[in-house]
Amino acid sequence: MSDLFPVMMDLGSRKAVVFGGGRVARRRAAKLLKAGAKVRVVSREFEAGFEDLEVGGIELVEAEVTGDDIGDYLEGAFLAVAATDDPGLNSRIEEEARRRGILVNRADGVSDLVFPAVIEEGDVVISISSSGRSPGLTKALKKRIRKVLTREDLAQLELQEYLRAMLKKGEIGQRKRERILREVMNMPEILDYLKKGDLSRAKEAARRIADAHH
Repeated sequence: MSDLFPVMMDLGSRKAVVFGGGRVARRRAAKLLKAGAKVRVVSREFEAGFEDLEVGGIELVEAEVTGDDIGDYLEGAFLAVAATDDPGLNSRIEEEARRRGILVNRADGVSDLVFPAVIEEGDVVISISSSGRSPGLTKALKKRIRKVLTREDLAQLELQEYLRAMLKKGEIGQRKRERILREVMNMPEILDYLKKGDLSRAKEAARRIADAHH
């Protein structure tokens, strides 16, 4: 298997087609819906929980997928998910999607892309993948990393965004801006303010540092 390239993708208003009506199909359809995709799910039956997604805007198509009609369901799609309980049908979905230049994910193996474990805290998004080799390890790593992420990290993100915008307005080169941002990120005084939840004092201290470099 070739190496997978990690990337964040904007799925806003793009069409995604999920084949399958089980637990895995429901989870992946929910993730795609949350990302802003227009989601169609095709299956002969749907497990409990899909009706909640339908309220959220997912299109449910109750149909027996024979193989010959796969192309019809994929019309206009950007992404396809093969999550049926039939490996042979999943292979046909994968083949047809690739023939049409559509990205495909398989629930029973690795195809064009995988759905990583994701940690979302504010604007911080961390994705973790074992390239399909061990979902159990991926979940364990997700729990471990979530414990490391703190409220101060989220405040630091806001501070860095604020300072970065301010520095871009001045006549400071990129390398110097990067040095200032690193200095602020590691400055004990500022870290203490963030730990106390005092973002305004942290911004004041950051401004003083930036002004000293002008």
